[in-house]
Amino acid sequence: MTAAGFTLQPAWLAGAASLSLFGLLLVVGAPGGKRWPRLSDDALIAIGAAVLLAAFAGREPLPNDNDALYADVIRAVRQGGHFIALQVNGVPFLDKPPLFFWLGAAATAMFGESALVLRLPAMVAGVLGVVLVARMARRFTDSRAAGFLAASLLLSAPTYFEYARRVYMEVPVAVAGLYACDLGLRERWKRAGLWAGLAFLLKSVVGLLGVASLVLALLLRRRLPRGVFVAAGVALAVSVPWHVLAYLHDPAAFLDFTLRLHFVDQIANAQPWSTGGPLFYLSAIASHDSLLGVMMLVGLLVAARSFRSERPLHLLVIVIAVVMQILLYSLSATKKPFYVLTAYPFAAILGSWAVHRLLGSEPRRIKLGFGLVAAAFVATCGPLLYPDVDACESTYLRPLAERAEMLTPPGRPIFGLDVYLAAPQFYSKRPVIYAVHDERVQRMLSRIPYLRYAKNVVTWRDELLAGGNLAIAPVSLARALVARVPGAEIIARNEGFWLVKGPS
Repeated sequence: MTAAGFTLQPAWLAGAASLSLFGLLLVVGAPGGKRWPRLSDDALIAIGAAVLLAAFAGREPLPNDNDALYADVIRAVRQGGHFIALQVNGVPFLDKPPLFFWLGAAATAMFGESALVLRLPAMVAGVLGVVLVARMARRFTDSRAAGFLAASLLLSAPTYFEYARRVYMEVPVAVAGLYACDLGLRERWKRAGLWAGLAFLLKSVVGLLGVASLVLALLLRRRLPRGVFVAAGVALAVSVPWHVLAYLHDPAAFLDFTLRLHFVDQIANAQPWSTGGPLFYLSAIASHDSLLGVMMLVGLLVAARSFRSERPLHLLVIVIAVVMQILLYSLSATKKPFYVLTAYPFAAILGSWAVHRLLGSEPRRIKLGFGLVAAAFVATCGPLLYPDVDACESTYLRPLAERAEMLTPPGRPIFGLDVYLAAPQFYSKRPVIYAVHDERVQRMLSRIPYLRYAKNVVTWRDELLAGGNLAIAPVSLARALVARVPGAEIIARNEGFWLVKGPS
């Protein structure tokens, strides 16, 4: 929705809608209110979350970002059977563990390849995450209202809502890590180990942060039950086999990228395009997810006061999870706002617990507290208007990529001039050679493994159009290319990008 050069962002709309929806459920479901016939609280929350996510998840196309790149890896798993050595158009893909891509391949095998289906793993995880935080908050406080509030806090966080409808593993790993921690709190250690191992297969060490918070809390209480070691054994049994097979398939690549990229570079050597100061993540939470940030701060203050008289294990774990994750991400050299998303479910539970602690369980107070939270959300969002910026270049790139597929003989690549290769490569169903200027080549190769291994980054040069090759380029570069290469012609235009064909 646009007006006077501004756009109403779907994430903020969904945030307001989720607060309104769960506000209605709270009025009906708070102590003293009527329960909806034949529907449990979890069912109500799941239906509400699913409706909100599905309402915004079917838009086309996939963003020209990791969404389209991950979709390409999923296609290679499904069509080529590359379950161990992940690939993208024949190129080794060493950036991430495989579980998210296996889930995507299963979804597309059952329901067909579409933007909505590719988003299903994240969407399902997003719904389960909202239900899980509601259930945990309800158990910790013995209050149905606290469960509804925790659910609304999490789903109304724009970052959570955004990545619960994208082809990213951030929400699935956050939910798997939270569930592993919850199982550990209930001393179901074998299942906790299983989910910790699955979380590790979703996004490496990030998946273990929830369980690490529980272990640290137990150590602080000088109590480490035998079940912790059972869980560790199960987690290793689940996660180690793929790593061993990946190493045996290509030892040099595994050591150079799978280990170095995740365990060294990500921590000590920042990606050139993802840097920030020591307060980067606190600033990101304050600016992107203001309401959740405020409630998280309130929760920490109330918890600190509560710790003077009692330190229940579940509260200690939640506080440690929030503080430890923000601290660890802040110490890491690479900075991306969505990285800290794994702390958001814990923050939602903490905020809900704090409201319950401050207001008690009397129904009117709970409803008043929810009203204040909803008012705070509106206040922090202002008029919900933000500059009209098109965040989905694929709207223009997809038609050009599909046209290029029709015009390019099988086996021949397409060139992309200073255009991130994800969408052109996915929608053209063939490799895209990424042509960049000299000063960018080494920087790109050093931090993006699939580019280095494919050798599909070349220095920008006129010869790339030799033999009638096709190139997708921003308008300015396309004009320069046509002016410098005799016989080159523009065969398709779409907003800011042109498709250029070289002389045969």
